[in-house]
Amino acid sequence: MIEQLNQLIEQLLIQTAPTVPSIQQVVFVMLAIPAAVAALMVVLARNLFHSALALVGTLFAVAGIYALLEAEFLAVSQILVYVGAISTLITFAIM
Repeated sequence: MIEQLNQLIEQLLIQTAPTVPSIQQVVFVMLAIPAAVAALMVVLARNLFHSALALVGTLFAVAGIYALLEAEFLAVSQILVYVGAISTLITFAIM
């Protein structure tokens, strides 16, 4: 009985052992954390120009996540439309 319990515990430990994260997971975390920080800066920054720059950073990070998900069209259109046009429009409206 105790032997069976020990075997079950060993099997459970083998199944729940931490695994090494894949490169895709590491890249996702490297894109997601700056996106979240920049999104917080968009909301919390007192200077409107700093908020616009943080928005550009957020949009670039989201485009990177789209590229990571193999949605290249969304990534390119995110950069062209949002980063290129909307952010420029916001910057010119501030000035």
